[in-house]
Amino acid sequence: MKKILTAMLLLSQSAYADSIEDYYYYQVNQLGAQDTEYTAAVYLRKSNPCIVVEELDSGKKTSFCKMADSGLDLKRDYPSIYPTNFQLVGEKLYFNVAAPWNGQKCSISLLDLSISCDGAGN
Repeated sequence: MKKILTAMLLLSQSAYADSIEDYYYYQVNQLGAQDTEYTAAVYLRKSNPCIVVEELDSGKKTSFCKMADSGLDLKRDYPSIYPTNFQLVGEKLYFNVAAPWNGQKCSISLLDLSISCDGAGN
């Protein structure tokens, strides 16, 4: 009986689904006003400071922690730095990285999964 209860507990935990409260940001790319075909999702989870791009057809996930050549690393420097002001336009995600010493304006290309950043001038 004890084994059955343990198995049921483990199965119920593995069936747990994410809720919207687990995310700071989540958006799918929409290529046109009438388009219902999405190729990627971009999100920032509360449990992970890195930006994740997930290819919806394959399920492949790419995590962006290092902000190009800026020297900023979301995983290493969080919570001193953080991404903000997300805007997903077609196949590009634009955002800022708030950092007291080196703020950046960045973009991630969803086509080739590359990131680029420039100084934000703050």
